[in-house]
Order: sequence, then structure tokens, then C-alpha cells
Amino acid sequence: MSSDLAYDKAVGASIRSARQQKDMRQSTLAAKHGLSSGALSRVESGDLTAISKERLDAILNDLEVKVDSLPRSVVAYCPGTGCLTSSAVVQWKNTVAFVPMAVEVKDAAAKVHCHACGSELNTTCECGAAFEPGVLCCKSCGAAYCKPIQFDSLDEANRCVESHRANQRAYRDLYEHTVGTAKET
Repeated sequence: MSSDLAYDKAVGASIRSARQQKDMRQSTLAAKHGLSSGALSRVESGDLTAISKERLDAILNDLEVKVDSLPRSVVAYCPGTGCLTSSAVVQWKNTVAFVPMAVEVKDAAAKVHCHACGSELNTTCECGAAFEPGVLCCKSCGAAYCKPIQFDSLDEANRCVESHRANQRAYRDLYEHTVGTAKET
């Protein structure tokens, strides 16, 4: 019952596998827990919202399925100031800030690096609060996810924004071309 689709699918696959190892038919397990076979089928396909949390927990206990060790995905961002993966550039007078783009990391325990600048992706703010996509600053402590740049003049800030946007377009075009070429081969 999470927003982590990969995790939900892994839970469903674990339930299916445990049921099959016990040579139990889907209809038998469903009836034992007051469910239809269709509802259990949806759960085994990763739709954990098909049944209540209580019934899901009862099935997991009944089949002795441990889900604590399953990998969870998280949303991360590149903390690199001016990284080309930022989703937006915000300018206020002569200060330029970058709104980080959200990236799904399939395994929360894995160390993943930005494909554009090589920085290690962060899943939390410096204060420890979880990263919230689409915003400039952490809602818990108010700190910017990516350090803003203070310029001496408004002209310098304007040139930074224009240059960054042009570089982003070129980078995205190159990335899309590279990905498209790789899919064709």
C-alpha cells in the first residue's frame, strides 16, 4: 500500500511465490482470508490496494512472507549547483537558484550518481527530511536543495540563466538522441 510500484510488485510476487511453494491454490488462500480469487490475483500482481491492510498483513503472516528485506525505491535529486538535470531555473534579482529534477532510484540503499555531472544523488535534505519533488527548498528547514548562486550584477545573473537554459536544451537534445539511437540498435 505504498507509492512505490516496484516494491508493491515485489510484495505481490513474494506472496505468489510463497503460496505456490506451499502448493496452495489461489482460490484456497483467497477463501481462507474472505477474499475473491480476483482480489488475490490483483494483490499478487502488485495492486496492494485491492484489499485492506489488515487482510494483507494476515496473508503475509499466514504465508510467512517477510517484506522488510525487499528493496524500496525512493525519489532523489542531484545537489550539483547548476547541474543540467535541474527542472527549472529561478532568478530573483542577481541570485539564481535551481529546482532539482526528481529521479526515481529503484533501491533506496544504492549509491547512485547523476548522469550529467557525476554528483551522488540525495534522497534527503541536509536536515534529514525526505526530498520533496518540484520545490526549491525543504519544507522542514527552509534550506535550498541546490545552493543558490549570488552574482555581482543583474546582467551576470541574466547571462547565467540564459546560458544554463541553452545548455539544458543542448544536453536534453543530446540525451534524447543518444537514448533514441540506443533503442534503435
